[in-house]
Amino acid sequence: IFKVMKRGEKLDIAGAREESDIAEYGLRFDLTIPLSRFYANNISQLPMPFKSVQVGPVWRAERPQRGRYRQFIQCDIDVIGEPSINAEVDLIRTTAKCLSSVGLKDFVIRINNRKLIEALLVECGFFDRDFSGIMIALDKQDKIGIEGVRSELNGYSAEAVQRLIDFLNEGVETPQGVTSIFKGSTPAGVIALIEDLDVVMDTVRSLSQGNYEIIFDPSLIRGMGYYTGQIFEITYKEFPFSIAGGGRYDGVIGRLLGRDVAACGFSIGFERLCEVLELEKLVEASQGDRAIIFVEEDAQSSFAYGLAVQIEKDYAVVNVLRKLKNHHRQLENLYAEGYRAFYYPTETGYQQRVVEFDKV
Repeated sequence: IFKVMKRGEKLDIAGAREESDIAEYGLRFDLTIPLSRFYANNISQLPMPFKSVQVGPVWRAERPQRGRYRQFIQCDIDVIGEPSINAEVDLIRTTAKCLSSVGLKDFVIRINNRKLIEALLVECGFFDRDFSGIMIALDKQDKIGIEGVRSELNGYSAEAVQRLIDFLNEGVETPQGVTSIFKGSTPAGVIALIEDLDVVMDTVRSLSQGNYEIIFDPSLIRGMGYYTGQIFEITYKEFPFSIAGGGRYDGVIGRLLGRDVAACGFSIGFERLCEVLELEKLVEASQGDRAIIFVEEDAQSSFAYGLAVQIEKDYAVVNVLRKLKNHHRQLENLYAEGYRAFYYPTETGYQQRVVEFDKV
């Protein structure tokens, strides 16, 4: 929860004994935990599997910078009650289809499995209690490099750290490559995880029609501690952030119900996606999708709005505006906003004019 401190007379830091003494409000961190609570409270009334689509604001204690915001909008899809990899395929396919529909191509879906990472760490010689700290370090690999990861792991078993670093230096590109870490035969459970990753990757690749790529990334961690299985992120070109991410979180609902329920989700960061679309010039208005109806005197308003109702089906946006004295400048501004169709009042009604910017 993003917590908001009390202010003014309510804030007594010197006398505070508990967190609640200084924090007055809490804002949700993500949409996943509220969804889990909703499902746990209404499980008897919901279909199995339950598919959810939700869009809403969430908050993080971030230091604002490019691609990182304290408040932003998450666009989530989740499948609850489906234990098979059908859920992963469904979510990845749907998210990729969504991004393709707004014009993105050649984005990369990175995939891994948290259980596979844990098996790898055990084989290196780490203990369960070490997992959290090690994964935090691994999650920074794209920013600090492999040697930076080594520095972050100072204090753990030197032999275990070296085995992990050696594995990272191998540059494994396929799930099968993970088996190189195992000294003896690869455990059956690990083989099953690898096979599931292969099926998901092969299926998604066959559906991509060459518009995007899916790759195995053994360094992908995903920061959320509640992930229990396959995890995925979507990156685009050289942008320094992912535009979508998610994974399987089978244990979250179980904390509320007392028994695990299969759950998997994918989330698009709305603001990050908008930034990419804007910089890639994929959100420019297309010719003719916006129209302006000009009004020169009040008596024309009734007819102008009547016309707006008639032509709304032909345009994404229709606006009624008063014609200004400096009409040339007004047209320049409207053209820059993407308007291409302009309707002017005549003695018998309205007439459309198509204005080209360099002829305004």
